[in-house]
Amino acid sequence: MKKIFSRKKKIRMSEGKKPLIENNNNIQDGHDCAGHEYENPLAQNSFNSAEEQSMQRQQSSSLMDLIQCLGVSSESLYNLIEANLGQQSVIAWSNPQTFNILNKMLQEIKSVKQCLQLMDWVQHKYLREVLFSSDQKLFCEWKDKAKEKLLQSVQKEIRESLDKILQNETGIAPNCIEEDYVKLYVDTIQCINAVPREAQKLLPELHDEVQEICFQEFRTFVKRYSEEQYVDLKKRAQTDNPETIHFLKTLKTCKELRKYAQTIGTGVTPSLVKETVETLENLEQSTLTFLMEIITVIAENHFKDFFRSGSNLNHFVYSVYSHFPTLPYVMDEKKEVVDEAYKIIARTYVEHLITNKRRTLKGRWAPNIGEQIHEDANHLHKSVSLLAPGVHEWRKMMLGIQEVLDCTSIDALKIIMARLQRDYFRKSEDFKFLNKLLKWKGLSNGDVNEVLDALPGSESRPICRSCFSCLTCW
Repeated sequence: MKKIFSRKKKIRMSEGKKPLIENNNNIQDGHDCAGHEYENPLAQNSFNSAEEQSMQRQQSSSLMDLIQCLGVSSESLYNLIEANLGQQSVIAWSNPQTFNILNKMLQEIKSVKQCLQLMDWVQHKYLREVLFSSDQKLFCEWKDKAKEKLLQSVQKEIRESLDKILQNETGIAPNCIEEDYVKLYVDTIQCINAVPREAQKLLPELHDEVQEICFQEFRTFVKRYSEEQYVDLKKRAQTDNPETIHFLKTLKTCKELRKYAQTIGTGVTPSLVKETVETLENLEQSTLTFLMEIITVIAENHFKDFFRSGSNLNHFVYSVYSHFPTLPYVMDEKKEVVDEAYKIIARTYVEHLITNKRRTLKGRWAPNIGEQIHEDANHLHKSVSLLAPGVHEWRKMMLGIQEVLDCTSIDALKIIMARLQRDYFRKSEDFKFLNKLLKWKGLSNGDVNEVLDALPGSESRPICRSCFSCLTCW
């Protein structure tokens, strides 16, 4: 190798380490680009011969520089270049011999970056300055090989990088820093974007194919991530005191990756985008479901005894608070979750409320049950709003129950019940709850039937009238 590098010094135009793109155009009209004339006057008298010799030295030197630039340290490559220096004419050896070298280089290079640099050099430097039209076949054959090598390298590197990102994904502490909270989706997007961006800069015509390969690996990554997160979050949801920070981070990651997939732009097969987005949406929904199951357990455990004990909501509110972090950068996800949780809490409250006899509630609460419901609704809303400002006012569901309880007009009650049905009890199974609510109020069977028959859609949901008597209100 010492001999090789010694020879290389003799053929270099300059000892300065100039970029490759600056080293191919140094000889013009008997002068170098720095403005120095040749010391030997014979060079000017035999310009054609000198130009050929200069092109030969220039081409060999450029290939050597390229090898060093790419970091390919194969002795066989150096020897291959050295063996061609004896040719007298660059036309006689440059194209077939050079493409022999370039094919060898394709075998030696290991990275996407090297492959892009090599293709860029051949296409935008060698092709422009040396290659002749009669040799286009050589170039096309080599370009096909290089493209195949590039796409294989892209797939391999992206897959390995995404695998590493997934392997490094671990649990997150309740008081984690923001970097840990966003790291997975930030690293993933940067990984997917990097190679297409570099391809766009050097070889724009290959951008779409490179991006397609990257997105295919992204889809595979999303599938693996979704499967692993589902298993992990399911286990966490079944623990006694699950930390919601893990669920919030998953929601954030899914939202950002989904947004990225939907705005990826051209070059990606629509079905790939659709499949990736659906996978992320399913994981988001599963994550929310796990969280709502946690909230439902908390609410059920509290409200099953709440109306019998005569206690207030403070203990329940504290229990809910303890499950959510106060970190500022989780607020968007926390608001989304707390809003859904608030709806479940309000629904659980009213469902347990009407399972208790009104006479018992009057004895333990106060003579006016409606006032107590109103107080609880406002207390709950104030507490939830402190946890996540801007949440929907689900207390109106509870206040609607107060309206039903205090209403003395059948016609007015029909309007109140229709509004409750429209806003909070739209599902077919909710019709049974509305039936129980009217019976709990103390209406006769005839009045219950009249109000229910006035509700939209009542004709499509036949009610077993015998079940009206199943609820004891007094």
